[in-house]
Amino acid sequence: MRIAYHLRQRATGLAYDIRPDEVYGLERYGMSQAAKYAIANKDEAEARRAATFRQICSMAPPLHVKAIYEADQSSWFQSASQCQRTNDEFDITT
Repeated sequence: MRIAYHLRQRATGLAYDIRPDEVYGLERYGMSQAAKYAIANKDEAEARRAATFRQICSMAPPLHVKAIYEADQSSWFQSASQCQRTNDEFDITT
């Protein structure tokens, strides 16, 4: 997801008009809106424009992104038990 937003930011810099929800559909997994993650990732994506994706992945995620993700993760664990979930839902922790 993080790299997807870096790709989106780089594409935007090349004049491609791509909305965050076109990059990653988070809401269907009970996560925060894609735009919220995009805003939280914006500074890192701009600052690391020249970095490779391997370099980006080796760095800790921005604190804002981590906070949103952890809140989503907590919400997911507190929702209906896993046995009640549909087969196409995936554990967002993997």
